[in-house]
Amino acid sequence: MKGIGKIILFGVALWFAVLAVAMMLFQIRQEQPIFFETLITIVLATCTVVAGAIYLRGVQGDYFKAG
Repeated sequence: MKGIGKIILFGVALWFAVLAVAMMLFQIRQEQPIFFETLITIVLATCTVVAGAIYLRGVQGDYFKAG
């Protein structure tokens, strides 16, 4: 159960990070929606890679099973 809680925590943190950035960039969405979508895609990809790296940092072996 410890691993499930950590995965859920990372998922919520990832969702909140993207939401916070989207809220900060909301003015851009109204003026240039294509640019906003591009920025949000980049933010989501970056946050996902960082969260995955942090999550897998503590794994000593068998990465496929842990990930």
